[in-house]
Amino acid sequence: MGNFSERRRAVIDAAFAAFGEDALFGDAEQPVRIRFKGSDADEAISGLRVVASGLIGRLRSWEVSAPRRGQSLAVAAGDFAGTYTIMGEPMLDAKRIWTVELTQAA
Repeated sequence: MGNFSERRRAVIDAAFAAFGEDALFGDAEQPVRIRFKGSDADEAISGLRVVASGLIGRLRSWEVSAPRRGQSLAVAAGDFAGTYTIMGEPMLDAKRIWTVELTQAA
């Protein structure tokens, strides 16, 4: 069945296949899979409570080697259809998955 890394990658691939969306990343001709997650920041400022909504995307490093701030991606269909821009610095976790903060392009 392969070593642990191969099995973990197979599980990750299955999750992206089941729960991800096809997206065109930058100038790539082939779509990649992205998983979206909402991100709400709850902050208290001078006694006022502020909730800021955001959107997080997760990309597999074996599809997108080095995403950068300012790059865009487009999702053609589904709940997240639209064009997005990466904000902030992408973070790569131990599972080799990029986490990127996204904003919907105007």
